[in-house]
Amino acid sequence: MKKLVYMAVLTLLSAAGIFWSCQKDETLTNSEEGLMLKSASSCCFEAPYEYDYDFSWGKNNGSFNVTSWNDDFNLYIEISSSEEITLSTDTKVSFPYRNKDNGKGIKYDTNEPESQGDKLVFSLPLTMLGDWTYCQDISFGLKIESSTQVQEVSYNQTLTETCKSCDDASFGYVTSDNMNITFSYNHDSEAEVTLRFTFPQVENLALNENEEYEAPDGKTYSVNNPKNQTNFTWTGEISCKASEPTTFEFSFVPDCGSVNAKDEQAVIWTDTKIIAIDGEQVITTEDDPSTPDIDETVIGYSIKGDLSNIVYTGCSN
Repeated sequence: MKKLVYMAVLTLLSAAGIFWSCQKDETLTNSEEGLMLKSASSCCFEAPYEYDYDFSWGKNNGSFNVTSWNDDFNLYIEISSSEEITLSTDTKVSFPYRNKDNGKGIKYDTNEPESQGDKLVFSLPLTMLGDWTYCQDISFGLKIESSTQVQEVSYNQTLTETCKSCDDASFGYVTSDNMNITFSYNHDSEAEVTLRFTFPQVENLALNENEEYEAPDGKTYSVNNPKNQTNFTWTGEISCKASEPTTFEFSFVPDCGSVNAKDEQAVIWTDTKIIAIDGEQVITTEDDPSTPDIDETVIGYSIKGDLSNIVYTGCSN
């Protein structure tokens, strides 16, 4: 059979005003692991939820398959067809589609599809829906046109959300000799975080040509003073999973100068602070007991918690 080239036009018939509240699951506590699992909406999925629809074309004359899904910004529509129908890049997705019976005529706004083998994928901005929300049910119309016939089929889709299930923030460290240290941290949300580590009594480390420290794990840190290195600052994406924290490896030589040698110890680490989140500096205030009417402005906040300082005790006179 000679293949026919059809033009498939997917159009938005209406953005239905059908809403409902996303039911929230109870916040659960896993006592064995000590993790707090965040609640998720009923339309929240670990990966984009796909809707599949099959539409027949005439009597025994081919069919179309439409798969649609969304992320935070776009609605994606994938069109494929049976072998009796050849899709061309002239295929269009149009919205909003307003039926001529409503007195406003038919309006099309089109974009070019991305061709993926025998499939066409359209990316449509969710701003076309105005003030949309997750769990909102929307109605679409698929309009398939050829020189001999026009077919319209309606279907519904719920705007789904990709689950962002993060654990409570957690910070810790492990070390066997108080010189080679691995810190671990997971944030309570997906974010880019700036961390500042304080190492008050360590020997200066070798820096690269940009006067930055390249750690054993490949992370790069800026230092407060190349000739007196005490603060090491890093910025990057942080895991939000307690089971898969972001780790930070350091290897130091203690500063066992004459002052520290007296008590045979050097204080290696005292604190780690979050300085910025997603590029925005974190500003906090603290009460000064000596001036109760004045709050002190502080940049960042400590995540040390009740952890002990890391102290090397092998210095000698």
